[in-house]
Amino acid sequence: MNNDPFDRGKYRRPTNRARFLRVPKPKVSMERMAQLVEQANLKDFLLLCAPCCGITLQEVQPRDIPAIEVFFDVYDSGQKLGYVLKQWNSPMVRLGTHISLRKDLLGLADRFRDIHHLCSVHFIALLFPPADPQEPVIPISLETTIHHDALNVSVFREALHRFATCVDRLEPLLASD
Repeated sequence: MNNDPFDRGKYRRPTNRARFLRVPKPKVSMERMAQLVEQANLKDFLLLCAPCCGITLQEVQPRDIPAIEVFFDVYDSGQKLGYVLKQWNSPMVRLGTHISLRKDLLGLADRFRDIHHLCSVHFIALLFPPADPQEPVIPISLETTIHHDALNVSVFREALHRFATCVDRLEPLLASD
């Protein structure tokens, strides 16, 4: 039995962002991209990789977190998709976003189970930052990681595709009835 709520017709299937897989090859050679990763020049690698993945990046300088090596906001067609970051003390590159789930939605437990299932299928972790219990929403952070040693254009593109697909499919689950 398939437990995917989208296969049961429970929710509307949003548009697919498969265009991440059909973008032109980079104008920079793959050898140069590999060199940038080996030299730990993640910032240049991401800036060169972004056009290949059909996204734009905007650098952010977080003042309150000095442990961050690279932090970019990720935009797809002018719409913010999330962020990509790497901390100095971690070998992982994180791709993530923040969402919120209203507590007064009908079928909250079922929606949360569907959110958990959808994120698990796409290898995305659900993180719950501390929140005020009086707030009407549950804040949730979604993150997927790529080990720095495994990072290349195709791995980044695939992670971005999985992440964007999951975020698109979450929209109907977060919408009010």
